[in-house]
Amino acid sequence: MIIRKKTKKAYSLLEVLIVLIIISFTMVGAMNIIVNANISIKANEIRDYANYLALKALEVLKSSDDIFVESDGYSALALVGSSVYFSLKEDGSGKYLKLDVPPVTDIGTCSKSSEYYNPVLINAQDKAYLICLQIHIIPRNSASTLKKYYEVDMQVVYLLPTGPTTDSYKTYRYELFKAKP
Repeated sequence: MIIRKKTKKAYSLLEVLIVLIIISFTMVGAMNIIVNANISIKANEIRDYANYLALKALEVLKSSDDIFVESDGYSALALVGSSVYFSLKEDGSGKYLKLDVPPVTDIGTCSKSSEYYNPVLINAQDKAYLICLQIHIIPRNSASTLKKYYEVDMQVVYLLPTGPTTDSYKTYRYELFKAKP
């Protein structure tokens, strides 16, 4: 009988367990990176859309195009120094300002039932993003030209995974508003 010496060595149980532990820690770390990246991407998407709404509203308010105001809001804009809150809405005929009665001065708690809520439509699907846009208009008279202009303050409130965020913008409108027919 011939006795042969083993030339191949097998891994011990301890060595296999150490390799499995290293692989599992690497997988957990990679999954954590993927989850954080997805949260960041969603937050950026919400922030981008909120900035899009704010930019759109700023362009509308600064343009010389007609902006129609609901009847109650139109009479309130006639008083210099008055303070009126609106939400920007669109219908088939164009853009108009909808008066908020009574005014909610703090929109920090944006909800789908809020007058300032703007539904997010991406690819014709309503996303569950909460974005509210409030427009605060103060009629003013220029001391030098005696011409009427409007001071416009906007607040955009949107809900990120980390909590609510508010952005504020200020502009002026030198064109008059029109009453909505």
